[in-house]
Amino acid sequence: SMRDIYQGVCNRTKDLAVMVGAYLHAPDHEGGEDTKPVQHLRMKIVRYMNLAHALVLSEASREEEEPWDSLRRRGFITEDEVKLLDPIEKNRYAVVYLWVRDLLRHCDENQLLPNTYILARLQKAVTRVNDYADQIVNMFLDTQLPYTYIQVVSSIIQVFMFVNVCQQAFYLNNFWDDTGVKQLAEIFWP
Repeated sequence: SMRDIYQGVCNRTKDLAVMVGAYLHAPDHEGGEDTKPVQHLRMKIVRYMNLAHALVLSEASREEEEPWDSLRRRGFITEDEVKLLDPIEKNRYAVVYLWVRDLLRHCDENQLLPNTYILARLQKAVTRVNDYADQIVNMFLDTQLPYTYIQVVSSIIQVFMFVNVCQQAFYLNNFWDDTGVKQLAEIFWP
Protein backbone atom coordinates (compact mmCIF):
# COMPACT_ATOMS: atom_id res chain seq x y z
CA SER A 1 0.00 0.00 0.00
CA MET A 2 0.99 3.63 -0.28
CA ARG A 3 1.62 3.82 3.46
CA ASP A 4 4.08 0.90 3.31
CA ILE A 5 5.94 2.43 0.40
CA TYR A 6 6.18 5.82 2.10
CA GLN A 7 7.41 4.09 5.24
CA GLY A 8 10.07 2.49 3.02
CA VAL A 9 11.24 5.93 1.90
CA CYS A 10 11.43 7.13 5.51
CA ASN A 11 13.18 4.04 6.86
CA ARG A 12 15.67 3.76 3.99
CA THR A 13 16.54 7.45 4.33
CA LYS A 14 17.22 6.99 8.05
CA ASP A 15 19.23 3.82 7.36
CA LEU A 16 21.39 5.63 4.85
CA ALA A 17 22.01 8.53 7.24
CA VAL A 18 23.11 6.08 9.94
CA MET A 19 25.36 4.24 7.48
CA VAL A 20 26.99 7.49 6.35
CA GLY A 21 27.61 8.44 9.98
CA ALA A 22 29.10 5.02 10.72
CA TYR A 23 31.32 4.60 7.67
CA LEU A 24 32.38 8.07 6.52
CA HIS A 25 35.56 9.02 8.40
CA ALA A 26 38.92 10.65 7.79
CA PRO A 27 41.63 8.32 6.46
CA ASP A 28 43.80 6.50 8.99
CA HIS A 29 46.92 8.42 7.95
CA GLU A 30 45.21 11.54 9.31
CA GLY A 31 44.65 9.82 12.63
CA GLY A 32 41.11 8.78 11.80
CA GLU A 33 39.83 12.01 13.37
CA ASP A 34 36.98 13.69 11.57
CA THR A 35 38.18 16.86 9.93
CA LYS A 36 36.02 19.80 8.86
CA PRO A 37 35.88 18.59 5.22
CA VAL A 38 34.72 15.13 6.31
CA GLN A 39 32.05 16.61 8.58
CA HIS A 40 31.00 18.91 5.74
CA LEU A 41 30.66 15.95 3.35
CA ARG A 42 28.65 13.97 5.88
CA MET A 43 26.31 16.90 6.49
CA LYS A 44 25.93 17.52 2.75
CA ILE A 45 24.94 13.91 2.09
CA VAL A 46 22.35 14.00 4.88
CA ARG A 47 21.09 17.38 3.62
CA TYR A 48 20.70 15.94 0.13
CA MET A 49 18.77 12.97 1.50
CA ASN A 50 16.43 15.36 3.34
CA LEU A 51 16.09 17.47 0.18
CA ALA A 52 15.21 14.42 -1.91
CA HIS A 53 12.66 13.32 0.69
CA ALA A 54 11.06 16.77 0.68
CA LEU A 55 10.95 16.77 -3.13
CA VAL A 56 9.24 13.36 -3.11
CA LEU A 57 6.58 14.74 -0.76
CA SER A 58 6.22 17.89 -2.84
CA GLU A 59 5.76 15.90 -6.03
CA ALA A 60 3.42 13.42 -4.36
CA SER A 61 1.17 16.19 -3.08
CA ARG A 62 0.99 17.65 -6.58
CA GLU A 63 1.58 21.16 -5.34
CA GLU A 64 1.34 23.77 -8.08
CA GLU A 65 3.64 26.15 -6.26
CA GLU A 66 7.39 25.56 -6.32
CA PRO A 67 8.82 24.32 -2.99
CA TRP A 68 12.06 26.34 -3.20
CA ASP A 69 11.26 29.05 -0.63
CA SER A 70 10.34 26.65 2.15
CA LEU A 71 13.32 24.40 1.32
CA ARG A 72 15.68 27.41 1.47
CA ARG A 73 14.28 28.47 4.85
CA ARG A 74 14.88 24.98 6.22
CA GLY A 75 18.44 24.91 4.89
CA PHE A 76 17.80 21.96 2.57
CA ILE A 77 18.82 23.69 -0.66
CA THR A 78 21.18 26.40 -1.90
CA GLU A 79 20.56 28.97 -4.61
CA ASP A 80 22.89 27.15 -7.03
CA GLU A 81 21.01 23.90 -6.48
CA VAL A 82 17.69 25.67 -7.14
CA LYS A 83 19.08 26.86 -10.47
CA LEU A 84 20.00 23.29 -11.38
CA LEU A 85 16.69 21.73 -10.30
CA ASP A 86 14.22 24.42 -11.34
CA PRO A 87 14.18 23.61 -15.09
CA ILE A 88 13.37 19.96 -14.32
CA GLU A 89 9.62 19.39 -14.24
CA LYS A 90 9.34 15.86 -12.87
CA ASN A 91 11.33 13.46 -10.65
CA ARG A 92 13.65 16.14 -9.26
CA TYR A 93 14.34 13.89 -6.30
CA ALA A 94 16.08 11.42 -8.66
CA VAL A 95 18.63 14.09 -9.58
CA VAL A 96 19.33 14.69 -5.89
CA TYR A 97 19.84 10.95 -5.36
CA LEU A 98 22.38 11.09 -8.20
CA TRP A 99 24.17 13.87 -6.34
CA VAL A 100 24.30 11.62 -3.26
CA ARG A 101 25.77 8.78 -5.32
CA ASP A 102 28.37 11.16 -6.76
CA LEU A 103 29.35 12.37 -3.29
CA LEU A 104 29.70 8.79 -2.09
CA ARG A 105 31.93 7.97 -5.05
CA HIS A 106 34.00 11.06 -4.23
CA CYS A 107 34.31 9.84 -0.62
CA ASP A 108 35.53 6.45 -1.83
CA GLU A 109 38.10 8.02 -4.18
CA ASN A 110 39.47 10.08 -1.29
CA GLN A 111 39.65 7.04 1.00
CA LEU A 112 37.00 8.34 3.36
CA LEU A 113 35.19 4.97 3.26
CA PRO A 114 36.79 1.82 4.72
CA ASN A 115 36.62 -0.09 1.41
CA THR A 116 34.84 -0.35 -1.93
CA TYR A 117 32.39 -2.89 -0.50
CA ILE A 118 31.02 -0.16 1.79
CA LEU A 119 30.62 2.12 -1.23
CA ALA A 120 28.57 -0.60 -2.94
CA ARG A 121 26.38 -0.99 0.16
CA LEU A 122 25.80 2.76 0.38
CA GLN A 123 25.04 3.01 -3.35
CA LYS A 124 22.58 0.13 -3.02
CA ALA A 125 20.87 1.90 -0.11
CA VAL A 126 20.47 5.04 -2.23
CA THR A 127 19.01 2.92 -5.04
CA ARG A 128 16.46 1.40 -2.64
CA VAL A 129 15.32 4.82 -1.44
CA ASN A 130 15.05 6.01 -5.03
CA ASP A 131 13.01 2.91 -5.96
CA TYR A 132 10.53 3.56 -3.15
CA ALA A 133 10.25 7.21 -4.19
CA ASP A 134 9.64 6.18 -7.80
CA GLN A 135 6.85 3.87 -6.67
CA ILE A 136 5.14 6.69 -4.79
CA VAL A 137 5.40 9.26 -7.55
CA ASN A 138 5.10 7.13 -10.68
CA MET A 139 3.12 4.02 -9.81
CA PHE A 140 0.49 5.31 -7.40
CA LEU A 141 0.09 8.90 -8.49
CA ASP A 142 0.28 8.49 -12.26
CA THR A 143 -2.27 5.69 -12.41
CA GLN A 144 -5.64 6.39 -13.98
CA LEU A 145 -7.46 4.58 -11.20
CA PRO A 146 -8.19 6.28 -7.88
CA TYR A 147 -6.20 4.84 -4.99
CA THR A 148 -9.33 3.85 -3.04
CA TYR A 149 -10.58 1.88 -6.04
CA ILE A 150 -7.30 -0.05 -6.18
CA GLN A 151 -7.64 -0.90 -2.46
CA VAL A 152 -11.28 -2.04 -2.89
CA VAL A 153 -10.42 -4.29 -5.85
CA SER A 154 -7.46 -5.73 -3.95
CA SER A 155 -9.68 -6.51 -0.93
CA ILE A 156 -12.34 -8.15 -3.10
CA ILE A 157 -9.71 -10.35 -4.74
CA GLN A 158 -8.38 -11.41 -1.33
CA VAL A 159 -11.88 -12.33 -0.12
CA PHE A 160 -12.55 -14.27 -3.32
CA MET A 161 -9.29 -16.20 -2.95
CA PHE A 162 -10.06 -16.92 0.70
CA VAL A 163 -13.52 -18.29 -0.09
CA ASN A 164 -12.12 -20.34 -2.97
CA VAL A 165 -9.42 -21.91 -0.81
CA CYS A 166 -11.93 -22.65 1.96
CA GLN A 167 -14.24 -24.39 -0.50
CA GLN A 168 -11.44 -26.53 -1.95
CA ALA A 169 -10.09 -27.39 1.48
CA PHE A 170 -13.56 -28.42 2.68
CA TYR A 171 -13.86 -30.91 -0.17
CA LEU A 172 -10.36 -32.30 0.31
CA ASN A 173 -10.35 -32.97 4.05
CA ASN A 174 -11.76 -32.03 7.39
CA PHE A 175 -10.65 -28.41 7.11
CA TRP A 176 -13.01 -26.83 9.58
CA ASP A 177 -11.07 -27.83 12.67
CA ASP A 178 -9.25 -25.04 14.49
CA THR A 179 -5.81 -25.61 13.00
CA GLY A 180 -6.96 -25.45 9.36
CA VAL A 181 -8.84 -22.19 9.82
CA LYS A 182 -5.96 -20.63 11.76
CA GLN A 183 -3.39 -21.67 9.14
CA LEU A 184 -5.48 -20.24 6.34
CA ALA A 185 -6.10 -17.00 8.20
CA GLU A 186 -2.35 -16.62 8.77
CA ILE A 187 -1.72 -16.98 5.04
CA PHE A 188 -4.08 -14.17 4.10
CA TRP A 189 -3.79 -11.93 7.14
CA PRO A 190 -0.33 -12.33 8.72
